[in-house]
Amino acid sequence: VRRRLYGVLSVIAGALALVALLNIGFQGAAAGGLGVVDGFSWDVYSNVIDTRYGEMMLLQAALAVTLALTALALRHSEYRDRRALSALTLALAGAMSVTPSLSGHASTAGTLAMVADVAHVIAAALWTGGLGFLFLALMLAKEDRWPLATRAVPRFSNMAVVSVVVLLVAGITNGYLQVRTWSAIWETEYGLLLLAKVALVLPLLALDAY
Repeated sequence: VRRRLYGVLSVIAGALALVALLNIGFQGAAAGGLGVVDGFSWDVYSNVIDTRYGEMMLLQAALAVTLALTALALRHSEYRDRRALSALTLALAGAMSVTPSLSGHASTAGTLAMVADVAHVIAAALWTGGLGFLFLALMLAKEDRWPLATRAVPRFSNMAVVSVVVLLVAGITNGYLQVRTWSAIWETEYGLLLLAKVALVLPLLALDAY
């Protein structure tokens, strides 16, 4: 099960690298009011690469490729050799979690906004990504899923509780920094989207508690 999950991680990381490179072209098309195909012309593509967004997408792609190769190495390594590779995997994932914040508005909104945004991304990744891999692991374990569940589910639950707390604190902080006033929550598009997000998260929290 562990080896197959490393294989899944490798495929997902490779897909992320491709998406990051595609995002550069999409950004060029959107910023220039061009067609999607025109966004991938070298002139437009290179112009986006010279921006902070382009640099972060290239960094994200490079980190994702490295993570994909590291996950493949973990898939074929012996247990005693995994500690260093596992540490590298966590370091790569941590570095990648900063790139969305550095490429977006959080990087220009101050230190608090940047810290809150990074914490929000990491907590969401641990919660949703961890849940997905836990579910997949239990499916792959087949008849051995219940012994695996008795060990894996409590560990994930503890991590999920911490992740949700961080998500809520970081989300509230980001929301305040964006709207600044209570009335803006229902008078602006951002505030309405924030309310919709909360409305979607609350049932998930109830389900998790159950």
